[in-house]
Amino acid sequence: MINFWLHQSLANRLVGLELDPLVATAAQQRLAPYSNVQILVGDAIENLPSDGTLFYLYNPFGPRIVEALVRRLLVMAQTRDIRIVYFSCFFLDAFSRDDWEIQPLPLNTVMPAALITPKRVAIEA
Repeated sequence: MINFWLHQSLANRLVGLELDPLVATAAQQRLAPYSNVQILVGDAIENLPSDGTLFYLYNPFGPRIVEALVRRLLVMAQTRDIRIVYFSCFFLDAFSRDDWEIQPLPLNTVMPAALITPKRVAIEA
């Protein structure tokens, strides 16, 4: 996905998370010419960028990990607007609580995708 965004000439800060140190090192070396790209090594839940606003998930996790990630993202959503693009979203039910708005993305692929945003609770005066 980072390669696609770079091909689109995005200048935004792009952070990739990779659990496998060898894969992460190869990606770090390959993407070193791009000053806006950072590849972090380690667990996605523990290493989510604290200032992130757009998160892209491509179903690399099992249901328990997705549920833990959802809890972490919900905490982050309390302090800022976040959006999640979840491609190949086999564990979308982890977001199906009352805390999230789920909008299916009509992509021309066999894999399902969704845009997920936190629900905003209206405060009555």
